[in-house]
Amino acid sequence: MNMLAVEQHLATVWVNDYENKSVKVGVILMLMVVLQSVPCGIFVNWWYLSKDFDLKNATTSCIPIDSNWELALLGFSMCFVTCGLCSAWLVGLHRYNRKKTLNRLKLKSLSARYQQTENEITNKSITPSLLGYMVLSLVGLLLSAWRGKFVIDYGKNNQYDQLITDLGYMSVDLYAIYHMFCFMYYNDSMRLTVRRDIYRLFGSNARIHNAYQIEFNKDAAKHTDVHFGQLQDSWK
Repeated sequence: MNMLAVEQHLATVWVNDYENKSVKVGVILMLMVVLQSVPCGIFVNWWYLSKDFDLKNATTSCIPIDSNWELALLGFSMCFVTCGLCSAWLVGLHRYNRKKTLNRLKLKSLSARYQQTENEITNKSITPSLLGYMVLSLVGLLLSAWRGKFVIDYGKNNQYDQLITDLGYMSVDLYAIYHMFCFMYYNDSMRLTVRRDIYRLFGSNARIHNAYQIEFNKDAAKHTDVHFGQLQDSWK
């Protein structure tokens, strides 16, 4: 999820030629994923295998957080902190892009104007999703602390251990549904498509465009002149 914030930052910085920076953006995101995943993976496996876990003869789960509540607590704590920082940054990016979208006619090209509009729309859908992930991390953090209390009081493999672990997995599944809902609700074109599909499925005779609020721009004539002027110049 944090990579979404990084990608949105790069899209904001390179708004004028973002479509030509696809390779550079991909390399940056890949390097950041490697720098995060490899050290964390090495640490988790070192912690897991150093606690007398017999990989060949184990009959229980080989998922690290199933056997070590400390790893779940540490992971959710890191997610909560990083998602909180990225959420705050995305809120700032959304405010910046919303103001810049109002003045997108000052941008160099039609491509830049389109990218600026997409930045504002994407910010609007990603920000609540990342905030939801931060809340999920807090829920997981509390569940892990609760699970740790039962392990300390009753030992491992107590009756509450697996129940709380399953609740943690269920919260992740609920977030996946919430994440899709954010993209469908906050993206205007996606929301219209979903409404159209629902009306088709249930055989409604309602007219789709009545359910879709259209905002008319007072400067539509100016936008049209600039748009077709740039389109005409592009053929020269």
